[in-house]
Formats: sequence, structure tokens, C-alpha cells
Amino acid sequence: MSDPKSVPAPPPDEIAHQIFLTPPPGRDQWHPETGYDGERSDPNLPVLAQGMREAIEAFTAANAPGEVMAAAASKLAEVTALLAPYAAGEEDQLAGRRLDIPGRGQVLVPPITVDEWSEHHLRARVRFGRFWLGGNGAVHGGALCLLFDDILGRLANVAGRSVARTAYLNVAYRSITPIDEELVLVGSIDREEGRKRFVTGQIWYGERLCAEADALFVALLPGQQ
Repeated sequence: MSDPKSVPAPPPDEIAHQIFLTPPPGRDQWHPETGYDGERSDPNLPVLAQGMREAIEAFTAANAPGEVMAAAASKLAEVTALLAPYAAGEEDQLAGRRLDIPGRGQVLVPPITVDEWSEHHLRARVRFGRFWLGGNGAVHGGALCLLFDDILGRLANVAGRSVARTAYLNVAYRSITPIDEELVLVGSIDREEGRKRFVTGQIWYGERLCAEADALFVALLPGQQ
């Protein structure tokens, strides 16, 4: 595994542009210190994020009577009203930016625990709950695309590389991906050609290949979003 501190830091204006997309060079992308930017380390965020995940799981699985749904909707409205006054810009929001906790403090993608990583490879674990059910016990195919885009995109941006965007993502479904089971996700940067970064990934359930992806990420030019 390469030492992230050995990567030279970009100019300050580049860091300012990158900070909310990917942590600056010198930070450990996979296991950074708490609140990786040194400021956002409130321990309540991961608790709230996990509570949100549990709520959407419970909603997805529920077949509740009308009065229960009405009570839940009322409490949900209270939560929304509580958080709404604190809406911030993208560069200041907490969800999705806490790289020190699984799921980055957001609830769109299931929490991913990265076990092995380097500048070009990663191996991680993930479990899809009921929220990501497509049908008949299988993970929704679109959820697998989302997972690949998220984790392979992060891999394409590590080790001091400039920020890149997804140019294409091709996913092949090889077998059913089960919900509520531990899955192994592997990814690698196969090659780089100028601004182009070619990345591949696979999702495994034990020794069974569930899905595989090949993607192209292209580094942004100055001024591009």
C-alpha cells in the first residue's frame, strides 16, 4: 500500500476546488482521521445517518395499518422541519463528505467497508438491505450501477489524481445479487491514458460472481465541474 503522505500536494486554489469532491492529496481516502477535513467530527452525524438507513429499511418492509402510516408521516415531518433550517451549500454539507465512516454519512449508497486499498486497487465489503430490493430477494440492478459508480469513482480519484467524472459505466449481471448478505467488492485501475482512467470492478457473493463493471473516468479540465 502506498503512503498517501508521499504524494505532493497541489496548489491551494486546486485544493479549494477539490475539497468537497475528493479529499486533498496527503489524506487517506479510505481510512482518514475523524472528520477528514479536521472540522466536521461531530459524533452525532453517523448516528443520525444510521437512523435514517434504519427508517427507510423499516418503511420499505412495512405493511402497516393506516393509523401507523399517518403517525410515521407526522414524525417524519417533524424531523424534516427540524433539519430544514440548517440547509447548507454543497461544499458545506456533511452528508457524503465524512469519509471516516462507512457510507460517508449519506444514505443513498449502502455503507461500504474498505479492507484493502492502494493507488490502483481496492477490496471492500458491502451489504444491501431491503431498501435496495429489486424483487424476489435480489438487489435492484440500478443499485449495483450506483455502487460501482460510487466506489470506482473514488478509486479513480485517489493518490493525488485530479478530480475525474464518469464518462461511461458498463455493468454485466452474471448472477443474482442477494440482499441481506455480505458481498465482496473489488476494483482496480487497469490503465491511464492522459486524462482517461480505465477502471474495472466485480461484486462477489462467496465464490459466485454477481456483477462486473468496466468504466471510464475522465479528469476535469481547469474550470470544469
